[in-house]
Amino acid sequence: MGGEIEISSEIGVGTRIEILLPLQIKSMQKDTIPLNLNARVLCKNESTFEMISSHLTRLGIPAEKLDTVD
Repeated sequence: MGGEIEISSEIGVGTRIEILLPLQIKSMQKDTIPLNLNARVLCKNESTFEMISSHLTRLGIPAEKLDTVD
């Protein structure tokens, strides 16, 4: 599948997590994205999940929130 995950953290400042996924989108029209495409987001922070879910939704990708890895 490819992609990259970068994590940096500084005590007293916070943590930055960057996830880069190779996703080609020809246009923002939902009919150009496969109907079976969805995302499972492992995240305990509700506001972080909402932000990620919002971005995915604009791309026509539904997101499911996971609290643990099964």
